[in-house]
Amino acid sequence: MSVAESSSAQPAVSAPQPTAPPSLGESIEEKCLLASLITIECHFTGRPVLGPKSTRQAISMLSKSLEKTQDEDVRTRKFGPNIEIWVYLRKIFQSAIPNLANRALGPLEGPDVAASYPQSSTLIVKNYATIKEDVQILDILMQIARNILVSDSRPVPQDLCAAATFDKMAYKTIVLCAYVTNNSKSPGSDVEGTTDFFEKVLEIHDLFKRLLVTTLQQAHNWVVGHHWNKMQLFLDVLFDDAEGEPVLASPVPAELRWTEPNMEVARTEVNNWLARNSKLGPSATALLKEYMAHHAKDQPSPLDSVSPLAWNWLPKVPYEIHVQDDSNVTPVWDPNTKSKWDRDRLYLRTSHEIDSWWTEVVGANFEDVTAMQSVDAAKEELGSARKALLQRWAEEQASSATDPSSPTTYSSRLHNDDEVMSSGILTEIPNILDPRQIEALYMIIKTCILDSHGDGLTPCGENLQKTRCKMFLALNSGRSLFKEMLVYVGIWVLDDTALVYQVMRDIVLALHHNSLIPAAWNRVSSYRNFILSPAQSVLLRLVGDIFCSTTAHMDDVSQQEKSKLFKLIHFFYTFFRSFIVPEYAAIMHVQSQIREGKMEPSDFRMDYWEMQRAKAALIQYLEFIELVAEIRETRELLIKWEAVYDLIVLLTALEAAVPKLPLVDMSNGQPKAVRQPGSSGGSSSPKDPHHHHHHHHHHSHHHHHHHHHSHDYHDAHSDFDPDSDNESFDSTGPMDMTSEHSGSTSREQGSKYAWAGVKAPIFTIIATLLQPRPGRGTPGNADVQRQVLQNNGLVALLNCVSYDGYQPLSRERVTLCLKWLVEGNKDAADWFKELFKHTEAAAAASALAAVGAQQQQRPASAAGPSTEPVRRVRVDGVQGDVPVRARSEAHEVEEPRGGIQGGGGLTQMEEDFMA
Repeated sequence: MSVAESSSAQPAVSAPQPTAPPSLGESIEEKCLLASLITIECHFTGRPVLGPKSTRQAISMLSKSLEKTQDEDVRTRKFGPNIEIWVYLRKIFQSAIPNLANRALGPLEGPDVAASYPQSSTLIVKNYATIKEDVQILDILMQIARNILVSDSRPVPQDLCAAATFDKMAYKTIVLCAYVTNNSKSPGSDVEGTTDFFEKVLEIHDLFKRLLVTTLQQAHNWVVGHHWNKMQLFLDVLFDDAEGEPVLASPVPAELRWTEPNMEVARTEVNNWLARNSKLGPSATALLKEYMAHHAKDQPSPLDSVSPLAWNWLPKVPYEIHVQDDSNVTPVWDPNTKSKWDRDRLYLRTSHEIDSWWTEVVGANFEDVTAMQSVDAAKEELGSARKALLQRWAEEQASSATDPSSPTTYSSRLHNDDEVMSSGILTEIPNILDPRQIEALYMIIKTCILDSHGDGLTPCGENLQKTRCKMFLALNSGRSLFKEMLVYVGIWVLDDTALVYQVMRDIVLALHHNSLIPAAWNRVSSYRNFILSPAQSVLLRLVGDIFCSTTAHMDDVSQQEKSKLFKLIHFFYTFFRSFIVPEYAAIMHVQSQIREGKMEPSDFRMDYWEMQRAKAALIQYLEFIELVAEIRETRELLIKWEAVYDLIVLLTALEAAVPKLPLVDMSNGQPKAVRQPGSSGGSSSPKDPHHHHHHHHHHSHHHHHHHHHSHDYHDAHSDFDPDSDNESFDSTGPMDMTSEHSGSTSREQGSKYAWAGVKAPIFTIIATLLQPRPGRGTPGNADVQRQVLQNNGLVALLNCVSYDGYQPLSRERVTLCLKWLVEGNKDAADWFKELFKHTEAAAAASALAAVGAQQQQRPASAAGPSTEPVRRVRVDGVQGDVPVRARSEAHEVEEPRGGIQGGGGLTQMEEDFMA
């Protein structure tokens, strides 16, 4: 049964009482299953030692019992309420897990939990036959445990599973599978071994993966619709014993910092909540008491007496019972109460530590859209960013000079990027399973934190789904898992038709409901905070999907939800204005300084590949702003925040940093065609720019695959084509990609980066902001027109009219921007009139000068026919001056031209602003 099928059954509000206790009259199906379980327990414990024939017969009976679990009546009325089955399952796994670990990984002693490859692979091959048989047995048992949990009386088997502590065995099974598949990696060419050796290791890996998938599905079925089980699972997997101080991927600005929750305090509070809410359902309690009455001293064994659930079935417990009092429904936090238990009991909610963390992270007024950073402050930030960038690069250069043996390279930065926050055993699972296998992991997180999978509020007013969502992001293990889940979507280039993508979107939606996306964004950032990490790239895409789905029915959205959505847009645009625009403008400024000869290419500290990542991040962010600009209500926010200022800053910086790519080069006096992007040499399909960077660490592969996704997601993203005459689409100079080059050469190539395709989304956003009011075709938005003129945007737009091969489609889009900018705007019209006066006077003076120079060059005594004067002009799309023979004054007719020509026609104003 698939996890999708198992998740379809909805838990009942109350479980029906069984017709008869299992021990008083067991069915033939139960007796067969119990007999096979007893035999399998002997197989793993060796008491007594069984022969192969007995083991095979037991496996055959198990397989038949597994088939019986497809029968709902057997599953619900016979297997599910039978406590003996759950106890035997727990005992079998309790014996099998250390036994298997010892044979597959080595002795579980000493500082090293397990042997490392290749020793573990050697162990696997040595014990191949027994490991294969035992893993197959455990997989059958786990399938039975998974299927039993799918019933109309789901809470009963869920409670019995918890009472038998089989959930602990399931977690240990996940740990074992993760260790084996990660610790004995697939052998490589540098390891001696035969083909048979490799095949055996891979076969065992596949069996452990299958067991891992089944266990995840069982865990999902155990928590569906059961808040106590969900909280117990989160306690096990999020409060990892290896949990340490979190390590940030990049320095977080002071205004975005927050304190971390005290993990030990939160762990104690969650344990106390589990104890206070440990009352089982009446059906499960009756079954447990009946079991203890008959099996207190008999096989399989008594139930655990130290479990927080034990008071439900024990006549006497060795501790005081403190069950939640439903009559008290008002949470009170009294720090003066001496006992921690009493403080938590009065508070009623799950964790005061988690609640305090969330309040500090989100802020008291998280639903209010605060004021955006002013344009004047943003202008000051530009200068500060330039100084900070140069200072940071100088420090990097000094550090590299001090220790040349360990330079800061792209590979090391990428490696360090993804090493952070790697804690918690669940974070290893995305490195093991493919999208079809990993669905259960995503569904477990979703069912634990999404509102629609909960039961509303508790008597004290707590939404437990929201509390677990806060825990998920507050604890380092949860954040690490969240990051890995995001990166996984990028690795496999999953689209919105994939179940994993859809579930991940719901997980991000749960974070949005708790106003935690800003916190998540900052905690999965990259080495350079203006370059989106692979996790941030996927997160931004998912946020875009949520934005589109929410705004598709804006009239039905509550004011509170709108306010929360606007706050989210405010956060992302604040990040854009405060970090992305200043950093990118600073980088482009350095490029312009190098272009003008004021700085050396060696001063540039970003290589070509990092520039590729930077461009992909910028384009994706611009595409997100495009989505925001398309919706009227959020477009008004962008206009209010003067978004055109930031776009004009980028256009101006690009114009200074990168020369335009012409169609024809006339700089040497002879016309030479300039190769346009994708027009020559080899394959036209883009190649991954990281194809020659092979990192053995799995996170490096995360980024490698994610960049493919970036290309699919951004139509303007273009990469290096190794077959195109050794010249890159995104470079203004020749590129040497034949081998690993030195750091200085790589940085020089980075300084020539052309930012191809970046202008098109900028023009789309400006045109969207400039578009006339709804229902009108003209004039353009007056507020945006004023903002463009105030920030000298008209010059920036006009400079983009001329041809540039690096920026396809830009010319058509900027024409639309100019149309809506000029129409109905007197200031813009006056500006153009003044411009035409100057351009006409300059053109006339240039023509007279050319005629005079031509006449002076003619010999006074020269015989022969007269020649017309030659004039050198500039033509759009041509680099250098083009010699043109001017007409005589009798034939020349000058007519002033005004306005903006459509269809790419050249005007005098275009000539004046061509690069």
